Parts: sequence; C-alpha cells; structure tokens
Amino acid sequence: MCAIQGSSNYPKRGGKCTLYEGGTTGDGFLSGPALSTKFRVPAGKNRTYPNIFHVVDWLPTLAAAVEGEPKGKPLDGVSHLKALRKSDDMRWEKPPREEVFIGYAYMNHAGDHWYGPSVRYRQWKLIQGGVGGPENPKLIPNGTQHPAQMGNASAVYSLYDLSSDPSEMHNVASKNPHIVQLLQKKLRVYRETYVPPQPKHDPKCPFQGLNSTPPFGKVWAPWCDGAREVVVYT
Repeated sequence: MCAIQGSSNYPKRGGKCTLYEGGTTGDGFLSGPALSTKFRVPAGKNRTYPNIFHVVDWLPTLAAAVEGEPKGKPLDGVSHLKALRKSDDMRWEKPPREEVFIGYAYMNHAGDHWYGPSVRYRQWKLIQGGVGGPENPKLIPNGTQHPAQMGNASAVYSLYDLSSDPSEMHNVASKNPHIVQLLQKKLRVYRETYVPPQPKHDPKCPFQGLNSTPPFGKVWAPWCDGAREVVVYT
C-alpha cells in the first residue's frame, strides 16, 4: 500500500510510491565494536556519512570489512569501506558512488500510473515527466500506463539541487540546461540495461502476502527457489 497521506517525512518531500526523497531515501545506522576494529572509527565518536549510499552497497562494504570477496554474478553495489575509514572532511575526494538510478514510481490503486524515471547524480536529481508521484489522493496527476523512454529529449523534466533544496520545492531545470542534458544521457545509458517494472505479479513468482511458514513464523511471500543465489565468502 502507498501511504500518501496520514504521515509526514518532513523535511523530505513525498512518501512511498514517489520519486521524491521522502519515498526513495532512508536512514541507516552502524553501531558496535566493529566500528573501531574494522571501520577504524575512534570509540565514542559519532560520524555522519556524507556520500550517496545504495542498499546494494551493503554487501560489498561489509565483505570488504571482513576481508571477504563475494563470488558469483557481478555485483551492482560498490564498497564504501575506504571512504568510511576516512576523516570527516572528504570534500576533495571522489566518493565511491556518485549516482544512482532511482527508477520509476508506480501507483496501483488509481490505475496503472507510472512516474519517472529519475536519476540522482551528486546533489542533482532529475525526474522525467516533471512529476515524482502523487502526494494527495485528490490530486493524482495523470500518469501513463507505459513509462516514457528514458532520457527523452522532448519530455518535461524537473531538476532539483538537493544541496540547497533538500525538500525539492524549486524546479531549477530551466536554469541548468547543461545538468539536464548530462542526466538525460545517464538515463539513456541506464535504459540499455534496466529491467522493466512488472505491472502485474510475476507468474513464475506470485505474491502471496503474509503467510505462516514453520519454523520461521509469519513472513512476506514470495520465496522463489529459482530466484535464490548462494554467495560464498573466501
């Protein structure tokens, strides 16, 4: 279900099923003795990591911390271990990840509406179509059943500078055409390898909801044997 009212992600804009920061970002925490032994963070010191970190980066980062090497298919994630071990002042160093393909937002209860795609590069976020998703059920903009071509030069775009506008209130696309063109090119590159979102359930892996599965208790299905992959560390 998409929570588009009844809660607030302030100062972030939007919520679940949107491409705005309120629907695509979350807080992560690291704590414990491994911070000093593996990540070399002085005991008792709190640190805020300033770089873009995607959920797929956890595996290579934690593997590097224990000097392991994931085997199998190539990973989408990158290790942030070296950057996490740096001092707080990293302004002059290139971060491990500078961009992330945010993808599409999907609204189901109002029909097959698609918003996006969107891409984040450094402090810039570009949203194709100009709308990042519904924020009020009474003001749902018209979506399209089939997402527009990524990086379409004729499409409408919204561009936000998250460093100065974290709430995404000011569309600065018209003031930064070179940034729009740069991120359009990135969207076209992602289009070559992305997997289209499924508007319906995957018939090979149907969604069954909350099931009781002994001995683990209640879990969210599906759990598809064909989709599992064993990862071995050496």
